[in-house]
Amino acid sequence: MIYSYSYEILPADTVDDPVVGHIKLNSGFIRRVQVSFPVGCAFAVKCCLYNDSRQLIPTNQDGVLCHDGGTIDVPMWYDIDNQGNDLYFVGWGDDLDYPHSVYLSIDVKESTEPDILLVQSRVIDLLEHLINVIKGIL
Repeated sequence: MIYSYSYEILPADTVDDPVVGHIKLNSGFIRRVQVSFPVGCAFAVKCCLYNDSRQLIPTNQDGVLCHDGGTIDVPMWYDIDNQGNDLYFVGWGDDLDYPHSVYLSIDVKESTEPDILLVQSRVIDLLEHLINVIKGIL
């Protein structure tokens, strides 16, 4: 399941008073997080993703995500069930003249989704068995 969010960062949103968005996810694993910054952000819009009080993205605790007209793609394998499913988007601007939007996309493999690699492995095992049965008959 993909969760999508949009956050507007205003000129008044500073590092001391940032935009904070609460994100509640279902159980499973986070496979990928993408943060898109439209053209015009000029690396002045910054954000982080937290799980409770721990910074989740970027992984360097003094780092921030920022871009100008690009998407930052973060592949990961994060266990929501053991680490908690409450995430927080924190965003702010440095000397902004007008509002900017940041788009967040979170790809979650829920516990009800099939494990594709396991299914693929079982299909391969079945095909090998069928080939051996056919060889035995011939």
